[in-house]
Amino acid sequence: MERGVQRRARRSRLAAVAGLSLVLGGLSVPLATEAAAAATTTTGQGYWIATSNGGVANFAAPWYGSPKAAGGAAANTTANPIEGIAAAPGGHGYDVLRANGGVDNYGSTWFGSLAGKLPSGVHAVSIATDPTTGGYWIATSNGGVFNFDAPWYGSPKAAGGAAANTTANPIEAITTTATATGYDVLRANGGVDNYGSTWFGSLAGKLPSGVHAVAIVDWPGPPTLRVDLTNVAAGLSPSVTVTGPDGYRVVLHASTTLGPLAPGTYSLSGAALPTSSATYYPTVSGSPVAVGQGYQPTATVSYFNEVPKTTVTPPSDAVLSTSGTPGGSQTITLSGPTGGLASAPAVGDVIALGATSATPNGLLGKVTSTTETNGNLVVSTEPATLLQAMTQGQLSVTASLPSGSGTTSGTLLGPDYASSSDSGLPSSLKEALDCTTTAGAGVTGTLSITPSITLNATWSFLTVQTASLVATVTETASLTATAGAGATCTLDPTDVLPTPVSIPFEADIGIPVVGSVNVLLNVSGTASTAVTLTAGVSQTLTATAGIDDTNGTFSAVHSLTNSFTYSPPTLTGTASMKVAVGPEMQVLLYDIAGPEVNVYPYLLLSANTSQSPWWKLYGGVEAGGGFVVPQLEINYSD
Repeated sequence: MERGVQRRARRSRLAAVAGLSLVLGGLSVPLATEAAAAATTTTGQGYWIATSNGGVANFAAPWYGSPKAAGGAAANTTANPIEGIAAAPGGHGYDVLRANGGVDNYGSTWFGSLAGKLPSGVHAVSIATDPTTGGYWIATSNGGVFNFDAPWYGSPKAAGGAAANTTANPIEAITTTATATGYDVLRANGGVDNYGSTWFGSLAGKLPSGVHAVAIVDWPGPPTLRVDLTNVAAGLSPSVTVTGPDGYRVVLHASTTLGPLAPGTYSLSGAALPTSSATYYPTVSGSPVAVGQGYQPTATVSYFNEVPKTTVTPPSDAVLSTSGTPGGSQTITLSGPTGGLASAPAVGDVIALGATSATPNGLLGKVTSTTETNGNLVVSTEPATLLQAMTQGQLSVTASLPSGSGTTSGTLLGPDYASSSDSGLPSSLKEALDCTTTAGAGVTGTLSITPSITLNATWSFLTVQTASLVATVTETASLTATAGAGATCTLDPTDVLPTPVSIPFEADIGIPVVGSVNVLLNVSGTASTAVTLTAGVSQTLTATAGIDDTNGTFSAVHSLTNSFTYSPPTLTGTASMKVAVGPEMQVLLYDIAGPEVNVYPYLLLSANTSQSPWWKLYGGVEAGGGFVVPQLEINYSD
């Protein structure tokens, strides 16, 4: 949400000079550079100032970058001035608006822009973000309001009539409400046009001659926190504890809005709700949560997860040993005649074990028999599913490599195995292209890759309602490709890790769900050159790929955003070269192989000096996988 000044920079003032000195607690602006806009963090704990030369100064707020620091075309504020800045929800970055309608995002998510789309003589004047979706609105000098991943409520241009007369009464700024129920558009005469929001008055007709309005910001009211308690069974009274700064503590039994609150971080916890036949367990979303001035976050406690009395979880210290094979029959020895439980489980019950020294990968089994041996309970089991263990439930787990653990440099593909500096995921990327000619080909450079995978599922009464498996890969590569004349080379997808990287996870959804994600790293490439080839490219890429299951209907999930910088290739004929590096990830639940997905971002260079353009650079992603989850009775593969 935009917090603070959003002003239309005057063209006569935009002669910026180089040099911006940022000082903690102060800002030094060189001669002929003016402050262009300001925005506060949505937690009310600092602000940023954008300057006409493309700088962004931070005051008690994190710095994410600026057009000036980015350099290149982004730093050219003479041709494309800075018009506004708006903070992303939660204060996680900001969006910088350019006069041509372009949006430079720093730490925030880019949802699109008006760059190259505005008519001649029309420029962008202000930007405001939607605290609900994270999207934004852009107001333009001709009275337009354009929405990007945010609802559209109207605009002066669409309203027509006097409202659309921006020549006599220009648009100066746009702001949104704390609850994002619309926005307000400020006019130069102090008038306020409200769309979806409440109109409280304006300065229209009240300003002295020569004075005009320049900015607008809504008053958000005192800090508040919305707490929603959902899926509470009839007749039950939930108990949710909220704690915060200065010893704040309150127990809630129904959905409510808390406030006014002191700015700071708040945490929520819910107590289980037992009945005669089952226990409902809470799932907390949005905690811990930052609460600040002008930002009303929402935290949710759902009591959807229902565990029947026929599913038991013995104390971890009661698990003495196990034998058998995951996915097959297993025997569990528990201490004491009842295994640490109020009573021994019966045949047909489900037993769920978390990660213990005896069961490092957990265990989910259906009891087939029980015996007492040497005063301890011995339980024989067969594989059970989550659908059998819980009447209804929701599972959401995400596993990812630690930041910075997937970086390598040196020779990525080629006949010469140069030394590689690596940490974590790519222990080496030194695979040779298999060439059918004496001419060789290779790729050198640096690579940073961070994969993650998310598994979501909701089920009720032995039926999966929704499920999804989505992998996300963030990759930054700076590569130089070389090939000799007449090279014809290939490398099929090859795993370059000596052993898979395993990322463990455990979720408590009323029963323990224990698993891991095994990550392999595959590299592949091709080269076909009639002449000697040299080319360099840098790519920053985020790719997602996966599978969605909604009531038994499967569909693909995919998206790709990337950006390039490059050195034009040097060659005198025809050549093509492709390199792909990406992870293959498989989820294991209770040490049983489950769904998998692979994501292979690639770079492709194609050149032919007899064509125009004579060379093309492509970036893309290839993906595939299978959605087989025995514990959810899902079996789909492509």
